[in-house]
Amino acid sequence: MDERKLAGWLRTASAGGKRACIGLDGFVDRVLRVVDSRLDSSNVTYIGTLLDYGCRLQAAAGMSLNIELIPRSTRHGGNGPIMAYALARLGAAVTCWGTLGYPEISPVFEPLGGIAELRSVGEPGFTDAYEFDDGKIIASVLEPLNNLSWESIIERIGRDELTAMFDGADLIALNNWTMLPCMTDVWHRLQAEVLPGLRRKNRLFFLDLADPAKRTEADLREALRAAGGFSPYGDVLLSCNYSEAVQIASALGLRPEGREEDLCAAIRRETGLRWVSIHTRTGAFACGEEQSVSTRGFFTERPYISVGGGDHFNAGLAFGLLEGLELDGALLLGNAVAGCYVRSGISPDARQLAGFLDSLSEI
Repeated sequence: MDERKLAGWLRTASAGGKRACIGLDGFVDRVLRVVDSRLDSSNVTYIGTLLDYGCRLQAAAGMSLNIELIPRSTRHGGNGPIMAYALARLGAAVTCWGTLGYPEISPVFEPLGGIAELRSVGEPGFTDAYEFDDGKIIASVLEPLNNLSWESIIERIGRDELTAMFDGADLIALNNWTMLPCMTDVWHRLQAEVLPGLRRKNRLFFLDLADPAKRTEADLREALRAAGGFSPYGDVLLSCNYSEAVQIASALGLRPEGREEDLCAAIRRETGLRWVSIHTRTGAFACGEEQSVSTRGFFTERPYISVGGGDHFNAGLAFGLLEGLELDGALLLGNAVAGCYVRSGISPDARQLAGFLDSLSEI
C-alpha cells in the first residue's frame, strides 16, 4: 500500500464499533526547550542537538552550570494516555485507565476525557521533556507509579469493572512497563484472574515496554516471558523503537547487530509473539510468523514536537490492524500518524491524516 491508497482508505474507513482499552500509566508532561543564548528579553536561540547539550554539560564538569528552560506546553502524558488520545482521534471508542489522578481525575486529562472514557487508579507521575532537534530527554518523577500495585488497582477500579472493560475491548494495550515496577505482576494477575473469564479470545494485545535501560536484563526477560502469557487470549504485538529492540535482543541473548528487519524477526522467533514491530526515525519494520514487511518513515529535521511520536505510531499501527489493514498498510498508517503529529503537534483525525498523505504523494 502506498500513501495515495492509504489516503483513499482513510476517507472511506469507519471505526466500525471497534473498542480499545488503553493503560496503564499517566503523567503530567511539561515540554521544554533549552536556551543556548539569550539575545534580549524576548529573543533566544535554542541548543539544537543532544550532542550539543552533552558538550555543554561536559564542559561544566567540576564547576557549575546554569540552564534556562522555556516551557512550550503542559499536557497529558504517558504512553497510555497519548496513545489513547491519538486512537480516539482516529475514530476508535477508547477507554483509558491508569494513573490519571485520584480520587479526582487531574484537569490536565480533560481533553482526553472529552473523547474517551477515563478510569483512574492513582495519582499521575510528572515529566519534564527536554526537546532537541534530534531527540529528547525525559526526566520523570515516578513516586505515584512506584507505589502502584495489583491490589491497589483492584481496590480502586474493581475486579468486575476491570473484567467488563476488557471483555468489551477489541484491543487491549498495556504500555510503559519500564516505569511501572508492578507491571509484570499485573500481567501475570490479569492472565490468571481476569482473562480466563472473558467471553471471547480473539482480541489484539498491544505491548510497548518503553525504554528499559534502567531495568535489569533479568527483569526484562521475565517481562518478555509474561508477554507470551497473553497469547492464549488473542494476538500479541510487541512494539519498540530501535534502541529498545537492541536492549530486548541483548536480554534474550541475541546478536543485536545487523539490519532492523533481521533484528525484528529474531525477537519474534525468540518470544513466539504474533507480531513484533520496530520503528525508527526513517522507517518501520514488522514481522509475523509468515511475513516480514517494511515501510518508509516521514522524518523531518525540524519537528514541531517529538514527545509522543512513538505513541502516535502505536495508535496508527493498532488502528490499522483493528480495521483490517494488512500488516504493511497498518505499518504505513503508524508512520503517517506519527509523521503528521511531529510536524504539527496535533493528533490527526482520519480526514486530516488523509490530507497529510495527499500532500506527501504530490512531492
